[in-house]
Amino acid sequence: MSTAQMLEVAPYLVVADLAAAITHYEARLGFGLTEVEGDPATVAVLSRDGIALMLRTGDPAVRGAEDPDRRADAYIWVTDVVALADELVARGAAVVALPVDRPVGDGRELQVRDLDGNVLCFGQLLD
Repeated sequence: MSTAQMLEVAPYLVVADLAAAITHYEARLGFGLTEVEGDPATVAVLSRDGIALMLRTGDPAVRGAEDPDRRADAYIWVTDVVALADELVARGAAVVALPVDRPVGDGRELQVRDLDGNVLCFGQLLD
């Protein structure tokens, strides 16, 4: 069985107005815009001092499996999402969604829920 290495983590925050949130994080908090996904834009990645923060449009009251757009509370980049899925299933983790290729961007994602309902999305960039 292959093992997956975790590379980075970013909070995954739901915002009502993506453009306004980007402006706020840039002007008020000193973050720089790194990436925007979707047409129209639905996801933004901002960074500062080597850390990333992800913003996604939607209703902040809707989380995880209830959300058809697969939002999460944290996004963790890994080297092998399928191997990680196998490991987490074997450990009895509460898998919300098995690995699926993202409709936007170049990645594959897996979601799990912790004991308190927080949803972690593990993502692998594909070449």
